[in-house]
Amino acid sequence: MINVRREKISERMKYLQDLVPGCNKITDKAGMLNEIINYVQSLQRQVEEPKEKKKKQVLSTGCQAQAKKPNSKHDPFQKRSDHDQI
Repeated sequence: MINVRREKISERMKYLQDLVPGCNKITDKAGMLNEIINYVQSLQRQVEEPKEKKKKQVLSTGCQAQAKKPNSKHDPFQKRSDHDQI
């Protein structure tokens, strides 16, 4: 039972070694797991950075659109007509 478990762990570690660039040079399991964690975290950052940039673009574009959109009810910068003044 323990040998089967160890074999599965070894197979999974070998699979991860093959997936992560430069990881097959590391022989100890702790070092290998550390390298795998660092690699996965770098992948996460690569995915999140474009999302954040896109979010900022959408927000800034939305703010610009709101700033350009005149308020039909009351615009403090719009000239008042004689009819509007009391």
